[in-house]
Amino acid sequence: MLWLPRWMFGVRDAIAEQRRKIENAQKYIESLRTGTPFMPVIAGGGSNRLGDVMRATWYSVFSTPPHAAATVTEKYAIFRAPFDCTVTSVKFAVGVAVSGQDTNTTHLNLDDGGADRSGTTEVGNVDLTNGNDLAANTEQELSGVAGAGTDFNLDEGDYLLLEFEKVATGLAVGAGSGVVEFRAN
Repeated sequence: MLWLPRWMFGVRDAIAEQRRKIENAQKYIESLRTGTPFMPVIAGGGSNRLGDVMRATWYSVFSTPPHAAATVTEKYAIFRAPFDCTVTSVKFAVGVAVSGQDTNTTHLNLDDGGADRSGTTEVGNVDLTNGNDLAANTEQELSGVAGAGTDFNLDEGDYLLLEFEKVATGLAVGAGSGVVEFRAN
C-alpha cells in the first residue's frame, strides 16, 4: 500500500481541474469548427456523492451576439439538456440599455426547441414594448419561468432556444449573456 502525504491530494485536484479546463477549451474549439454549440455546465453544491450532485442546482451560461433592428427574426440555441431536467430560471442581460417601443420592437421568446432545434413551443418571453425595457448589465428574468411563472421540463438532448422576434421594423438589442438554472428530474 502506498501512503501519500495529505498535501498531495491538493496537487492531484489541481491537475484534474487543469485537465478539465483543457478538455473544455478543446470542446469549445471543436464547436466553433463544427457549428455545434458548446455550453459548459457547472453544478452547484459541494458534495461528491452522485445522489447529492444529481439533486443539486445546475447552471449553464450562454451568450448571444447583437441583434440589429433591420435583421429578420433570429434564434440561438442557448442550452442543451444534459439529462432529463426541470428548468427553474432563465436570466438574460445586455451590455447596452434597450428602451421598449410599441410599434417597431423586438420580442425575446424562450422556445423549447426539442432535440432537433425545430420546436416552437414558447415557455417564456419578454416583449420589449413601451415600459418594458432592458437596463444595461441588469439580469432580466424571462417571463414564464421561475418566480415569474412556472418551471418547465426538458428531455435529455432537448435544446432551449432564445428567439429575437422582429416586429414591424424591429428594435436593436445589444450583445447579451445569461444563465439557465436547472435540476435533474
